[in-house]
Amino acid sequence: LSIPALTGASVLILKNIFQQSIEFNYLVFIAIILSFLSSYFTVKFFLKYINKFSLNIFVIYRVIVALILFIIIYN
Repeated sequence: LSIPALTGASVLILKNIFQQSIEFNYLVFIAIILSFLSSYFTVKFFLKYINKFSLNIFVIYRVIVALILFIIIYN
C-alpha cells in the first residue's frame, strides 16, 4: 500500500515544482527519481524478507531499545 502513496507524493511534488515560477534544477528531478526508486526497492525487499523470516528479532530489539530509553529518560 505504500507504493501508491509514494508515487502520489512524488507526482504532487513534481506538480508543485512545475507550477512555481522558479528555475527547475535537474538535480531536484534526479533526487526525486532516486528517492522513489530507493523506497520502491526497499519496500520490495522488505516484503520478500517478511515472507521468508519472522519479525521476532526485530520485536525483541525494539523492546530492548525502548527499555533502555525509558531508563535513560526517567532516571
